[in-house]
Amino acid sequence: MKNLALTLAMAALLAACSSGSTVSPLPSTTNSQFSGTYQNLNNTQSGTVRMDLVETDGDGTSAVSGNIIFTANGNNCLNNGQVTGTSNGFNISLTAPITRDEYTITTTITRSDNSASVSVRTSSTGTVGTVSRVNANGDSEQVVTQVASLSGNINIQLAISNNGNTLSGTYTTDGNVCSNQTGTGDMTLNRI
Repeated sequence: MKNLALTLAMAALLAACSSGSTVSPLPSTTNSQFSGTYQNLNNTQSGTVRMDLVETDGDGTSAVSGNIIFTANGNNCLNNGQVTGTSNGFNISLTAPITRDEYTITTTITRSDNSASVSVRTSSTGTVGTVSRVNANGDSEQVVTQVASLSGNINIQLAISNNGNTLSGTYTTDGNVCSNQTGTGDMTLNRI
């Protein structure tokens, strides 16, 4: 009887071990520094991005906080800031406020025959106010600089892969900092 009981126990153990069941992978954490690239959808803004992230464990998800730093190849409507969000070990959702000042510079040139030309440009720098002068040729020039404070958020959705060493996905902005065309794109980062 003991042999029969032992044989049945061994058979059950063998069946359990060879049943073909799989074990789900454990989620990865993103406690680290990541560096990579970003590119907007209409290929007008790109550069490198760095994130320093810290996770705080929770129930099934983790709170994530840190910093995001952009280095642009030319113009860029995104700026450095603090990120917050959540991670479930397979995906990470982050939000960062973005604000910047944009200066509108209007130059009006009035010629001696009273004809005038007006040009308007925007700049990331400027001094608010009005400057009037008479040019060497007798034309009068007036330069008016105004500032608008722009604000919004960058919303980032990234998949965590490669044992937590790669973050890749999309970003989009809201508010008036970026247009729909410039404020949407892709980013890929790797653990440093």
